[in-house]
Amino acid sequence: MKFRKFMTAVTLIGIFLTGIGAGVGFVEFCGFEYQGTVVLGEENRKETKLVWELEDEEFDYLYPYVPYRDTEDITVEKDAKVPADEVWFDVAYNSDWGEPYLESYTEYGEGDHFLEEVPEGRGNDEVEKLGYAHIWTGDFLDMTTQAKIVMEIKDRILKELKEKKFSTYSHPHIFSVKVRVNPSNYERLVIMNN
Repeated sequence: MKFRKFMTAVTLIGIFLTGIGAGVGFVEFCGFEYQGTVVLGEENRKETKLVWELEDEEFDYLYPYVPYRDTEDITVEKDAKVPADEVWFDVAYNSDWGEPYLESYTEYGEGDHFLEEVPEGRGNDEVEKLGYAHIWTGDFLDMTTQAKIVMEIKDRILKELKEKKFSTYSHPHIFSVKVRVNPSNYERLVIMNN
Protein backbone atom coordinates (compact mmCIF):
# COMPACT_ATOMS: atom_id res chain seq x y z
CA MET A 1 0.00 0.00 0.00
CA LYS A 2 2.84 2.39 0.79
CA PHE A 3 4.33 1.69 -2.63
CA ARG A 4 1.08 2.70 -4.40
CA LYS A 5 0.83 5.93 -2.39
CA PHE A 6 4.44 6.70 -3.20
CA MET A 7 3.92 6.07 -6.95
CA THR A 8 0.72 8.17 -6.96
CA ALA A 9 2.57 11.04 -5.25
CA VAL A 10 5.46 10.80 -7.74
CA THR A 11 3.01 10.79 -10.69
CA LEU A 12 1.09 13.81 -9.35
CA ILE A 13 4.32 15.73 -8.72
CA GLY A 14 5.44 14.86 -12.29
CA ILE A 15 2.15 16.11 -13.75
CA PHE A 16 2.42 19.29 -11.66
CA LEU A 17 6.01 19.98 -12.81
CA THR A 18 5.07 19.25 -16.43
CA GLY A 19 2.25 21.80 -16.16
CA ILE A 20 4.64 24.39 -14.74
CA GLY A 21 7.12 23.70 -17.57
CA ALA A 22 4.42 23.99 -20.23
CA GLY A 23 3.19 27.25 -18.71
CA VAL A 24 6.67 28.76 -18.59
CA GLY A 25 7.32 27.60 -22.19
CA PHE A 26 4.05 29.14 -23.37
CA VAL A 27 4.80 32.46 -21.65
CA GLU A 28 8.29 32.53 -23.19
CA PHE A 29 6.93 31.70 -26.65
CA CYS A 30 4.29 34.45 -26.40
CA GLY A 31 7.08 36.93 -25.82
CA PHE A 32 8.64 36.16 -29.24
CA GLU A 33 8.14 38.51 -32.18
CA TYR A 34 7.55 37.13 -35.70
CA GLN A 35 9.88 38.74 -38.26
CA GLY A 36 8.29 37.47 -41.50
CA THR A 37 9.86 35.41 -44.28
CA VAL A 38 13.60 35.43 -44.92
CA VAL A 39 14.48 34.54 -48.53
CA LEU A 40 17.74 32.65 -48.79
CA GLY A 41 19.85 32.50 -51.93
CA GLU A 42 19.38 36.12 -53.12
CA GLU A 43 23.15 36.28 -53.64
CA ASN A 44 22.78 33.46 -56.22
CA ARG A 45 20.03 35.24 -58.18
CA LYS A 46 20.44 35.01 -61.96
CA GLU A 47 18.17 35.82 -64.87
CA THR A 48 17.49 34.07 -68.15
CA LYS A 49 15.01 34.18 -71.01
CA LEU A 50 13.17 31.02 -72.03
CA VAL A 51 11.26 30.81 -75.31
CA TRP A 52 8.21 28.62 -75.85
CA GLU A 53 7.94 28.06 -79.59
CA LEU A 54 4.35 27.38 -80.60
CA GLU A 55 5.46 26.24 -84.08
CA ASP A 56 2.46 27.74 -85.92
CA GLU A 57 0.07 25.46 -84.02
CA GLU A 58 -3.36 26.91 -83.36
CA PHE A 59 -3.94 26.39 -79.64
CA ASP A 60 -7.25 27.24 -78.02
CA TYR A 61 -5.50 27.87 -74.70
CA LEU A 62 -1.89 28.30 -73.57
CA TYR A 63 -0.95 27.08 -70.09
CA PRO A 64 2.46 28.18 -68.81
CA TYR A 65 3.08 26.42 -65.50
CA VAL A 66 5.51 27.20 -62.67
CA PRO A 67 5.33 24.23 -60.28
CA TYR A 68 7.18 25.72 -57.31
CA ARG A 69 5.00 26.84 -54.43
CA ASP A 70 7.48 29.52 -53.36
CA THR A 71 7.23 31.43 -56.67
CA GLU A 72 4.79 34.24 -55.93
CA ASP A 73 5.90 36.90 -58.38
CA ILE A 74 4.36 35.87 -61.73
CA THR A 75 3.36 38.66 -64.09
CA VAL A 76 1.91 38.64 -67.60
CA GLU A 77 2.60 41.35 -70.11
CA LYS A 78 1.41 42.02 -73.66
CA ASP A 79 4.44 42.68 -75.85
CA ALA A 80 4.21 43.36 -79.59
CA LYS A 81 7.92 42.48 -79.95
CA VAL A 82 7.12 38.84 -79.18
CA PRO A 83 6.35 36.89 -82.38
CA ALA A 84 2.83 35.43 -82.56
CA ASP A 85 4.25 31.88 -82.57
CA GLU A 86 6.27 32.35 -79.34
CA VAL A 87 5.82 33.06 -75.64
CA TRP A 88 8.79 34.53 -73.75
CA PHE A 89 9.58 33.92 -70.09
CA ASP A 90 11.95 36.23 -68.22
CA VAL A 91 12.94 34.05 -65.26
CA ALA A 92 14.85 35.18 -62.17
CA TYR A 93 16.10 31.99 -60.54
CA ASN A 94 18.31 30.70 -57.74
CA SER A 95 21.43 29.19 -59.31
CA ASP A 96 21.77 26.80 -56.34
CA TRP A 97 18.99 24.77 -57.98
CA GLY A 98 20.47 24.88 -61.48
CA GLU A 99 19.41 26.72 -64.61
CA PRO A 100 15.70 26.56 -65.49
CA TYR A 101 14.49 24.86 -68.63
CA LEU A 102 11.21 24.64 -70.49
CA GLU A 103 9.26 21.46 -71.24
CA SER A 104 6.23 21.75 -73.51
CA TYR A 105 3.56 19.39 -74.79
CA THR A 106 0.09 19.36 -76.35
CA GLU A 107 -3.17 17.89 -75.02
CA TYR A 108 -6.71 17.94 -76.27
CA GLY A 109 -9.67 18.72 -74.07
CA GLU A 110 -13.37 18.26 -74.09
CA GLY A 111 -15.09 19.95 -71.16
CA ASP A 112 -13.31 18.67 -68.04
CA HIS A 113 -11.81 15.67 -69.83
CA PHE A 114 -8.31 15.62 -71.27
CA LEU A 115 -7.39 13.48 -74.26
CA GLU A 116 -3.94 12.62 -75.56
CA GLU A 117 -5.07 12.92 -79.17
CA VAL A 118 -8.15 13.82 -81.19
CA PRO A 119 -10.51 10.80 -81.28
CA GLU A 120 -11.07 9.16 -84.66
CA GLY A 121 -14.02 10.57 -86.54
CA ARG A 122 -13.87 13.86 -84.63
CA GLY A 123 -12.59 17.08 -86.11
CA ASN A 124 -10.20 19.52 -84.47
CA ASP A 125 -13.09 21.96 -84.18
CA GLU A 126 -14.94 19.64 -81.78
CA VAL A 127 -12.18 19.47 -79.14
CA GLU A 128 -9.94 22.14 -77.62
CA LYS A 129 -6.23 22.08 -78.37
CA LEU A 130 -4.24 22.94 -75.23
CA GLY A 131 -0.57 23.93 -75.17
CA TYR A 132 1.37 23.41 -71.93
CA ALA A 133 4.82 24.71 -70.98
CA HIS A 134 6.39 23.81 -67.62
CA ILE A 135 9.34 25.72 -66.21
CA TRP A 136 11.63 23.38 -64.26
CA THR A 137 14.91 23.60 -62.39
CA GLY A 138 16.94 20.92 -60.67
CA ASP A 139 15.21 19.16 -57.78
CA PHE A 140 18.15 18.40 -55.51
CA LEU A 141 20.99 20.35 -53.97
CA ASP A 142 24.46 18.92 -53.58
CA MET A 143 25.61 18.15 -50.02
CA THR A 144 27.99 21.14 -49.87
CA THR A 145 25.20 23.59 -50.72
CA GLN A 146 22.83 21.92 -48.25
CA ALA A 147 25.44 22.15 -45.47
CA LYS A 148 26.07 25.84 -46.27
CA ILE A 149 22.35 26.62 -46.10
CA VAL A 150 21.88 24.71 -42.82
CA MET A 151 24.84 26.51 -41.22
CA GLU A 152 23.55 29.89 -42.40
CA ILE A 153 20.06 29.19 -41.05
CA LYS A 154 21.43 27.79 -37.78
CA ASP A 155 23.41 30.96 -37.06
CA ARG A 156 20.42 33.19 -37.88
CA ILE A 157 18.01 31.11 -35.78
CA LEU A 158 20.33 31.21 -32.75
CA LYS A 159 20.79 34.97 -33.13
CA GLU A 160 17.01 35.47 -33.38
CA LEU A 161 16.32 33.28 -30.35
CA LYS A 162 18.67 35.41 -28.27
CA GLU A 163 16.71 38.48 -29.40
CA LYS A 164 13.31 36.76 -28.78
CA LYS A 165 12.42 36.78 -32.47
CA PHE A 166 11.67 34.11 -35.09
CA SER A 167 11.27 33.96 -38.88
CA THR A 168 10.14 31.66 -41.66
CA TYR A 169 12.92 30.65 -44.06
CA SER A 170 12.50 30.08 -47.81
CA HIS A 171 15.08 28.88 -50.35
CA PRO A 172 13.16 29.32 -53.63
CA HIS A 173 13.91 27.65 -56.95
CA ILE A 174 12.53 30.61 -58.91
CA PHE A 175 12.19 34.16 -57.59
CA SER A 176 10.01 35.63 -60.33
CA VAL A 177 8.66 34.98 -63.81
CA LYS A 178 7.52 37.60 -66.32
CA VAL A 179 5.49 36.04 -69.12
CA ARG A 180 5.60 38.13 -72.28
CA VAL A 181 3.10 37.26 -74.99
CA ASN A 182 2.01 38.70 -78.32
CA PRO A 183 -1.28 40.63 -77.92
CA SER A 184 -2.98 38.19 -80.33
CA ASN A 185 -2.32 35.33 -77.86
CA TYR A 186 -3.08 37.22 -74.65
CA GLU A 187 -6.71 36.09 -74.29
CA ARG A 188 -5.72 32.41 -74.67
CA LEU A 189 -3.16 32.54 -71.86
CA VAL A 190 -4.04 30.85 -68.55
CA ILE A 191 -1.40 30.99 -65.78
CA MET A 192 -1.07 27.85 -63.66
CA ASN A 193 0.84 27.88 -60.39
CA ASN A 194 0.87 25.32 -57.60
